[in-house]
Amino acid sequence: MSDGCLFDIGGSGRSWTDVLTNATYVHPLDAYVEPADAIFGNVPIGAIPALLHETSHHAALQTPVGLALALLEIQASKLIDSRDEQNCEKAVTLVLAIRTVLETYRPLLEGLALFAEFDTMPGLGRLQSPAHHAVLIHATTNRREKSPEVHWETHLSSVLSDSRMSRESILRRANVLSIPFKDLDGYLLGYSYVKTWRRYASAETPLLRDTDLAAFFLTKHFFADYGLVSLLLNMGENPSVDLFRYCFTRLRNLGAKRNWSAEVAEFEEAYYVNKVDLNAVAGFELTPRPERESPYVGIHDQLQTAIRNAPDEDLAILGRRSLLHLMSLPVDITRIRIGGDRLVASFRGTPVAIVPTGSAYTGEGGAGTLDIVDDTATRNSAVVLCVSGKVIHADVKDKRSPYMARWLRQFDTSRSGVNDIVGRLSEKIGASFDARYSDVRNAVRGGRLAAYKPLAFAWAGKTVPHDSIINNPHGFGGVLGSDLTYAFALLSAIDGVMARLEEAHLVESPELDLVEAAHAINERLAPYGFRGVTLRKGDDGTSVRTLL
Repeated sequence: MSDGCLFDIGGSGRSWTDVLTNATYVHPLDAYVEPADAIFGNVPIGAIPALLHETSHHAALQTPVGLALALLEIQASKLIDSRDEQNCEKAVTLVLAIRTVLETYRPLLEGLALFAEFDTMPGLGRLQSPAHHAVLIHATTNRREKSPEVHWETHLSSVLSDSRMSRESILRRANVLSIPFKDLDGYLLGYSYVKTWRRYASAETPLLRDTDLAAFFLTKHFFADYGLVSLLLNMGENPSVDLFRYCFTRLRNLGAKRNWSAEVAEFEEAYYVNKVDLNAVAGFELTPRPERESPYVGIHDQLQTAIRNAPDEDLAILGRRSLLHLMSLPVDITRIRIGGDRLVASFRGTPVAIVPTGSAYTGEGGAGTLDIVDDTATRNSAVVLCVSGKVIHADVKDKRSPYMARWLRQFDTSRSGVNDIVGRLSEKIGASFDARYSDVRNAVRGGRLAAYKPLAFAWAGKTVPHDSIINNPHGFGGVLGSDLTYAFALLSAIDGVMARLEEAHLVESPELDLVEAAHAINERLAPYGFRGVTLRKGDDGTSVRTLL
């Protein structure tokens, strides 16, 4: 029974993000990327969806809530190592509390990641999300060098558009539309929740027409939430119940508010002027300190104090949470002492990196990896050589910043550092813990639907049988069929890539008649009160809007 990693339950070969260390691995990048592309920032468009998706997960946990959860995991881990039965019971309470939050917010986390993957584009706002920054740095370098006179937003928009209009991306979107709403990971439920909120909120909050800003804001709304941090750091007698009720209410209330102008403007100003103190250990969460009149100043300071007082071994884990591990390519590392002491890294027999040997490394080389690592706190990046997961050389892009080099010394690119506290408790306590854990997890999964449902299904009529869609084992795919689901995904992609414009104009498809497909989609969805596609004919063509 292993549930140590939030986004890759059981340790499959997929991309994954670990809750404690915030270590992230973007699996598809290894298949798409050559070393030179990785080193020089020319990741191909096929790798961009995974890059956006996992960077979104990483950003969501690089927050006060993510840090609070990490502190609880560290505390639980130490309690598990104790032989005292009472300490083990305390560890169980902590683990169940952590999983309550993660399972309740899991559809939200996946919805935010899918929204970043499918829909976000540069807009008129002043901020750039971590996901967009990762794509800009790692996938547009060649375009920017060839056309330096073109603004970086144009290059970024071009790369995102090319990626989303690819057949692979459209098929991926169609697959998401065919996932049941009751799927345990909550992909479609969360995606509908996030996208519907942005659609309705942007009607009264012009700043939220910037889809990248909307995703960034919503992430911080839920995960820079000091009310939740307070509950995590100051638990009552029944924390799982308290935490579920709190998260449930937050999710349920999101749809009740339509005008977010004041909150979004305040958020943008706070992050734009960079009120984050990077000299503070907890500053790596990238969250500005609340204003003095805020009731959460004390909670912010409590979190800072807990991190500053952490032992060195804990601080090493918390400090490197800002490092985003993007990819890892196998290389052969050879030490050469002729003409100087150097390390040569070769990929498939071809040297791809020649670097001076650092004084800290005394080995002769061998099998290793070439890794790309970002520091999301300082917006820095590095190409590193590793042996057995340990960094032996790092080429940091911006050498003026000391923070990334500091945490890279303790960085581990292997998965050995992932802390499987659930598996450890299961092994130590046995069936009694397994039963309690399953009961809490199943109760949360069963109860969270009611929190997401009002907003996720706000597009549907009040009298239609929602359950017939919710219970469909293939989501929208079960209603539309495979061909119309693909057409729906294609129309949604067209809408998404044109998000910066007032209207997204329909493009011709060699595969199908999109106008005819749009009418067929609406006919199939009409009994459920859902108009999937809105077409408007104008002098310069037909525009399209989709709700998902």
